[in-house]
Amino acid sequence: MFVAVVHFPPVPAQRDAAFRAWFAWSNEQLRDSAGLAGRRLLRGADGAYVGLVEHDSAATFAQMHASPAASEVQQQLQGILEGEPHADVYEVVDAVPVAGCCGGTRGDEATAADRTVEVGAAAEGGCCQAS
Repeated sequence: MFVAVVHFPPVPAQRDAAFRAWFAWSNEQLRDSAGLAGRRLLRGADGAYVGLVEHDSAATFAQMHASPAASEVQQQLQGILEGEPHADVYEVVDAVPVAGCCGGTRGDEATAADRTVEVGAAAEGGCCQAS
């Protein structure tokens, strides 16, 4: 897994809504990029925005940035912000596995739909007993 933390320049208050709309739009433009695992917009206590981008690898991250969609995304951002974002990049070397209900005892084959059913069963006290 490869992670980029994108630091955006300050967003003027009068452009905040436009910036957030741009980020949502850019997610739609990039959502089908090969290797893209996630893309989130975070806001710190100081009001600064940071993007968290997760990819399968540095190579898929680079491929996304070389795409026509990414060029359009960057061009649209230039009309909203003054200055360029910069990214710090990282290779994930250790991570906590995400588990569904029952601490993930159903294994990797469990789907999101399985977990939804399990949560409902857990509310009735049946999730872990039903395995």
